[in-house]
Amino acid sequence: MKYENLLQNLLAPGDAFSFALGKLQTKILAGLAVEFERIDQRAKDLIRETDPQTTSEMLEDWEREYGLPGNCFAGVELSFEERRAAVFARYIDNGENTKESLEQLISAYGKTGTVVDNLDFTFTVTIAEESERILFRAGAGRAGEHLLFFGGTTIECVIRELKPAHTIVNFIYQDA
Repeated sequence: MKYENLLQNLLAPGDAFSFALGKLQTKILAGLAVEFERIDQRAKDLIRETDPQTTSEMLEDWEREYGLPGNCFAGVELSFEERRAAVFARYIDNGENTKESLEQLISAYGKTGTVVDNLDFTFTVTIAEESERILFRAGAGRAGEHLLFFGGTTIECVIRELKPAHTIVNFIYQDA
């Protein structure tokens, strides 16, 4: 209705153009207004798609732009939100390897973590996350089986890919 009124206001005033219900010119303007409203909505959608945090239709394009899924996600079935988080993590990555940038990267993947510089070429990443508890019964398990499982291999891979080659990174997982 907004565009129909705008189109009517563009026409010259006077008796030449009547906007009575059922008139041909009223129907034409109503039809054009529907198309303009659709185009307006798609323009708003495009603005939303320019932000990797809110994209949905263009997620594949964002992934292609940032080389995702990449080695760290090979063979891993990611949910839509995980894919979007991976794109956003690459989007905010500015190439720095500072404590703050790594903590921001961890946060972009939905994790809580801290980074500590230990020595000249080592740093420790502590990640707090919920662990999957595995039930264990004496006599039923085998030596070497994990009693807790932390699913941090993806974030480890991403940080190892981004770190400078001469550095060593250690990961510590704490049950949140």
